[in-house]
Amino acid sequence: ESRASSYILSILGREDANERTKFSQEDVEALLRVIQKHVRRLVVKAKRKRTPEIHRHSSRSELQIWFTYWDSDKKGELDTRQLRSAILATFQ
Repeated sequence: ESRASSYILSILGREDANERTKFSQEDVEALLRVIQKHVRRLVVKAKRKRTPEIHRHSSRSELQIWFTYWDSDKKGELDTRQLRSAILATFQ
């Protein structure tokens, strides 16, 4: 969450990020303008393939497909962020 707040603040040209950062209506309107400006690119990025499903009896091939899907930077490994996202999306 703090990274998200920091990112939003950077878009707004502010640097006062902390856990209790509040956003005014003007801030939200400015953020919406940025989103509207980039919505097409965001939609294209958001269109990912369906998340591969795995289960207790998944084959090695199915597990490899699942791993490759989440290895977005193609390094042959999952960092903590990638693994957390993969587990949450798969089993939630």
